[in-house]
Amino acid sequence: AKTLLIELGESIGARLDRMHPEQAEADDLAMRGFAIYLRNLGPATFAEAAGLFDQAVALDPNSVRGLAGVSMANTMSVLFGWAADRETAVRKAEAALSRLESIDASHHLTLLARAGLSNFHADWEGLLAASTRLLAQFPSEPTSHHHRCSALLRLGRFDDSIPACERAIRISPRDSRVAVWQG
Repeated sequence: AKTLLIELGESIGARLDRMHPEQAEADDLAMRGFAIYLRNLGPATFAEAAGLFDQAVALDPNSVRGLAGVSMANTMSVLFGWAADRETAVRKAEAALSRLESIDASHHLTLLARAGLSNFHADWEGLLAASTRLLAQFPSEPTSHHHRCSALLRLGRFDDSIPACERAIRISPRDSRVAVWQG
């Protein structure tokens, strides 16, 4: 465990050494945004997180974490009915995803943002494709399983959908999104 901790610390330090100060600050803001975003579901939480994601992208327009946060927070705010201006939120989410896909289309956060927008647009085949890619690359990420569950449910494959949500819950039983997964 100590060796792993040391190697992880060295890896993070080396990555930070390669970043410009504004990139490191943007990455920090985006990580803080995700910590808030994942804390609990609620309009105030999402608004606070979205503000940090916007700041991250203002500092570094190529911030993968910041762009993913912008896309995901805006998409989820619209889905839950918390967005003050739905059209603006959807445009921001789509523009951030477009930028993300031009930077790194296979990044974990890009795929999560793609899945969120597929869900929003009721593109169930697209959601299933995104979740399949996520699960192939990141099998321990609970949201990947939830996206698969949602896609299969909407495609009428009810018996196939339940194990995917059960898996998400087993991976992260104290997650703020468990109630959504149970639903």
